[in-house]
Amino acid sequence: MRPRIPIDSRSQEESRLTARYCRATVASMGTLTFRIIIEPDDRGTFHGYVPALPGCHTWGKTIPETRRHLRDAMAAYLRSLKADGLPIPQDAGFELIETLTPKDISISRRSSVYV
Repeated sequence: MRPRIPIDSRSQEESRLTARYCRATVASMGTLTFRIIIEPDDRGTFHGYVPALPGCHTWGKTIPETRRHLRDAMAAYLRSLKADGLPIPQDAGFELIETLTPKDISISRRSSVYV
């Protein structure tokens, strides 16, 4: 892994080469697909995050705004990984929706499940 150098101590040439490397590497990655989760929060806004990219969170006043902010956050996150020479995580998760009926959640004397 390449050591981190404070931005103000880099030469202009080194900064230019690093930026060129990042653009070329990101351009060669192809299309990446990640799950995003957007949930309403207690302030009347929306919280969005990417499960495969730990720490990649944002918020917005509307769902479309949150999606735009998430795209920006994801792009910055991935550029940072590439600049540091780290691998791009793959989203191995999947989403399912499970529906329960009132019968499924009724409590009977024979139930052995306790919450």
